[in-house]
Order: sequence, then structure tokens, then C-alpha cells
Amino acid sequence: MLTAISTDLLLLENQLPWRVLNSLFHLTSDSEAGKLPLTELTLKYFKGCTLGWSDLHAINAALPQHLLNFLCNCLHESSAESETQNYGKRTSIPSAIELDQHGVHISPGSDYHMCKVTFCNEVLTIPPVIIHENGESLFRNLRAYAQLEPSNKSELISYFVLLNDLIRCDEDVEILIRRNIIRNVAADDIRWFAEDRFNTVGLINNFSYSGLYRFLDEFHYAL
Repeated sequence: MLTAISTDLLLLENQLPWRVLNSLFHLTSDSEAGKLPLTELTLKYFKGCTLGWSDLHAINAALPQHLLNFLCNCLHESSAESETQNYGKRTSIPSAIELDQHGVHISPGSDYHMCKVTFCNEVLTIPPVIIHENGESLFRNLRAYAQLEPSNKSELISYFVLLNDLIRCDEDVEILIRRNIIRNVAADDIRWFAEDRFNTVGLINNFSYSGLYRFLDEFHYAL
């Protein structure tokens, strides 16, 4: 029941303005004493049904537009300190199974910086993507929302483009599961990772992983 409610709350078409949610939040409490702010309560409520950023703190920034925007902002802030981001044009990279076959060791990274993907000493480090029961819905809605304003969410769109390039078939999904990158907590069929392709042409000009793509491409062609 809670999973169904959480899924519905994060559907792009179901978003209510944050100011409305905040007003309703204050109207439902008899006392302000000891009450968590809505931002903290939101993170606590959705902790078990995100794609992996379970240790995020509430962001003290501009008022979010709605719930989905708030989670996007938290994800963006959690990865903002990454020293590996190198903005530029997007090229191309081999898929996950092709990288594995050419000697790239794919390893799980930190649980706290979902977008921090690095390549060093033949090791491609990718933070785990934890798939709960609402994983498919949340993944698609976050991506759809980020695509509405790609210029304002370049890091998040870059992350989805990266996954799109790494995962092209069921074998790519399987290798990422074996390497503990995709963690299927719900034990559901997750073939949608390979089947849910989307057109990334012209989607982003300020690509966050241009340096990563260049290193992987150079490694691949040096073999």
C-alpha cells in the first residue's frame, strides 16, 4: 500500500506545488513543537523507495517546485562536489558488456554520490542503483522531468544518458547485476533497463561525463 502511494506521489502528472504541500502540512499539525520540517520529513518518508540516495540531507536552497523537483535537487546537490565532472561534448562509449570483455573492471562506488562515476586504473566505478518496487516508475519520471528542462539539469540528464549508453541489451543489465551496480531489492523483472531506450540526440550540450567518455574511448581503442 505504501509503495503504491509513494509511486503515485512521484508521478510527474501528479505533482502539486510545494507551497500547497507545505500549507497542508502545517494545517495537519496541532503543534509546531518537535515537528520535522517538510523537507526532512519528505526524505525520511521516501528513504526506502529511491534509486539509492538514502543518506541525503535536506537541501537549504530555493523553494522546490514540487516533490519530484525536490528529489532531483537533492540528487544534484549530493553529486555537486564531484571532482571528476568535466563538461563538454558527448562522444560515444562501449556498452557495459563490451567494457567488461575488454578488461575494464566495473566496481560499485559510494552509496552517497549517485552521479559520481569515475574511471581510473582500468576500473570503472559506478555508485549502486537500488531498485525498489517503485524503481521503474521513479526512474522514468525523474528522467522525464529532467528532460523538460535539460539545460538546468545537465548533471542529472548526463547520468541518465550515461546509463542509456552503458545498457543496450539484457547482457549489459546482467553484468551490472553481477558487479553489484544494479541491486534489485524488489526481485522484480528489470529487463526494462535494456528495453527502455530513449533518443538522446541533441538532448544535452553541456555533458558532465565528457572526460570520462574520452578516457573510456581511448582505453577501448588502445587495445
